[in-house]
Amino acid sequence: MKTSLNEVMTIEKHLEGTMTGPELVAFKTKMEMNSALQTNVSMQSRLISLLRIYHRKKVKYQLEQVHLHLLKTDFRNSIQSIFNP
Repeated sequence: MKTSLNEVMTIEKHLEGTMTGPELVAFKTKMEMNSALQTNVSMQSRLISLLRIYHRKKVKYQLEQVHLHLLKTDFRNSIQSIFNP
């Protein structure tokens, strides 16, 4: 079953915890009655988790690249020359 953009946005709102009151009750009731919606919520939750892991790895890689650049002799020497005239 294809998930509509509106449904994706509603699921995201639910997963972020920004639904309140009647909207939250209606969504939970709909989810209890609709196994396809339960599956979509589960898949979207997993997708968000995977994206977070990917983002962390990407940021870690970028930080490692900066660290390696900072350790290069040329850069270190130029910084030391600023503080040790």
